[in-house]
Amino acid sequence: MKPAITVLAFSVLFFSSLVLGGQRIVVPDMARTIQKGIDMAREGDTVFVRVGTYNEHVTLHEGIALVGADWQNSIISGNGRDPVVRGADNALIKNLTIKNGGRGILCENTNPTIDHCIITNNKKSGIHCLMNLPMVHNSIISDNQWTGIFCESCRGLRGTTINHNVIARNRYCGVMLAGTSEVLIHSTIFFENREYAVFFSDASQRSRIDHNDFYFNRKVSNLQRAVQTNNIAVDPQFFPLEGDNFNFTRAQAVALQTTGKDSTAIGIMTDPIAPPATTIADTVSAPAPAKPAADSAKK
Repeated sequence: MKPAITVLAFSVLFFSSLVLGGQRIVVPDMARTIQKGIDMAREGDTVFVRVGTYNEHVTLHEGIALVGADWQNSIISGNGRDPVVRGADNALIKNLTIKNGGRGILCENTNPTIDHCIITNNKKSGIHCLMNLPMVHNSIISDNQWTGIFCESCRGLRGTTINHNVIARNRYCGVMLAGTSEVLIHSTIFFENREYAVFFSDASQRSRIDHNDFYFNRKVSNLQRAVQTNNIAVDPQFFPLEGDNFNFTRAQAVALQTTGKDSTAIGIMTDPIAPPATTIADTVSAPAPAKPAADSAKK
């Protein structure tokens, strides 16, 4: 088995045990807010968030799994200024839409796993990582007002990477590698980012950008020589929605199915550890979530 696959398999097994083990705290049944649920939880517990819109900002604790019932309809919405979610070491953030913050997720020297999330319409960055790179995979990071993922002097530790995502329509760039960042980005679709798909600082050129699809961004990078040659430029053929919007959850292009790292697909892959959410009703009365804004101008 190749090293990248070994790390991914270990991650899946670890977080499967995390989600399925420990206590399951259901919001809003057992805790009125998500933060109260997190504060009730201990390491190894899962805070399960029913479908609905939750207007709050939350801070995770180490080893806690925060899992939504439905990644499109379990929504945490911020106040437009503060981070919506603050990460923690060995935590899991899964199956949630995170939007309307100053930053969507802030990871300050922490390494959570971000899996099957939609991170959208935040005023600065969708994900802001400082020092440590979280595992970011199978997620949609789109329509943020500045940058999709901002890596500030980040390094991937214990195999953490940015992989199998859709990073789309962010107002400046898809990923910004600032300071002395050294990360691996692979098997990800960069689509219609307004300025750059990936922006490098001079000291971040040791990062590897492998087996990605760059389509209809204004520029692939400010330093083209820093982008490896095994990337492609193929229309992902996202399913069109009303107006100028797309369903980013699946790319229909045949050319993407085996051109990712280790011959995997580029873009979002099938969820290997869907949460056990079928035994109770997962809907809570809440205002209908607002549709995320989308860029309408073509470049």
